Order: sequence, then structure tokens, then C-alpha cells
Amino acid sequence: MRMLTIVRWLPGKCGQINMYIHPYKCHVTGSTSIIPLSTPAKPPVWCENDPSRCVRGAKQMIYWAQASGNNVFVEDQQKDGKAKSPGYNVKMGFQDGAQNDIFLPRPEFLHLQAKKRYERPSHARLA
Repeated sequence: MRMLTIVRWLPGKCGQINMYIHPYKCHVTGSTSIIPLSTPAKPPVWCENDPSRCVRGAKQMIYWAQASGNNVFVEDQQKDGKAKSPGYNVKMGFQDGAQNDIFLPRPEFLHLQAKKRYERPSHARLA
């Protein structure tokens, strides 16, 4: 499978507000999973002081401090007293490592597959 993916980052505390993005062309090999992504992706929220506020599942990319199109809004200070600066870290609900929570939960996926298998097409007629 060929896909275009991006790496995006926001440097924290760099003295100015910058966002960087870099595209990569990828060729995925050896994948046997058929589990779809959980959609729609939701904007992440600042959850440093309250992990229950963290967005679970697929998250949108962070757009912050732009003239328009922001999906993340932060105010005040973080725990260390410095101004909040959103990033791809636990303060915004992104755990270290692979983001495995972006996939549809397996039981829900299996239910959808079974339902799909046993649904009669709308054009089918009973004899």
C-alpha cells in the first residue's frame, strides 16, 4: 500500500509561534490488519491537569495561533508555571509510542463485519 504521510511539530517555548510540516511518501509492506481507523478524528484538548479530559481515539493535527482555522485553544500556564504551548505530547493526550488508539475497537469492528455479512441487500427479494 502506498500512502502519503506527514510529520508535523510545534516547537515548544522557542520564542515565537511556528508550525512545521514535512511530507513523506511511504510504502507499507507486510500489513495484514483490516481494522479501519476510528473516525472522525477530533481536535485534541489540553489535559495536563485532568487526564479524563484527554481525547481518546483518532485526533486531528494541532492548529494553534494561526490567523484562522485553529482547532486548539489554550490559556494560562501549565503546571511548571510557563505559558501553555500545545504539542504532540501527554499534555494534549498524545501518548509516547505508536498511536494505537486511532483504530476502531476490535469488538465494534467485528460487530460491523458480522452485520454487513448478514444484511440483505436492498434490491434482494424474498421468494
